[in-house]
Amino acid sequence: MTPTSWSVLDRAGQQAISFLIFIVLARILGPSEYGAARVIFVYLFLVNTTLTGVIDGVISKQIRNVRLLSSLFWFTVVLGILFSALSILFGLLLIYLDANQVFAEVFFQFSVVPFFVSAIALPNALK
Repeated sequence: MTPTSWSVLDRAGQQAISFLIFIVLARILGPSEYGAARVIFVYLFLVNTTLTGVIDGVISKQIRNVRLLSSLFWFTVVLGILFSALSILFGLLLIYLDANQVFAEVFFQFSVVPFFVSAIALPNALK
């Protein structure tokens, strides 16, 4: 198989698994909780896309300068911390506005994800 076909197969597999997970979630959760989960997953997708964009730049430019790589690593970590802080602030805003309590709690629980994604993104890309 060619690399392109492996890439297409990988992407199709990811989409199929994602589709199945959301079918199960829609069945288990109520409409309100499912909507909250979808909003959070969209937010996490945007965070992941932003962080991956930095990493793709490192790979496409084939950066080998250790000092520059270290700076990019810390830049992605700071971005992850900022996205995590933004998640926490948004959760606090939801609680303050007396909005959906479940949504705010889930947002708090997922607030650590951007930090962890940012911390492992560059080392994994350079393997």
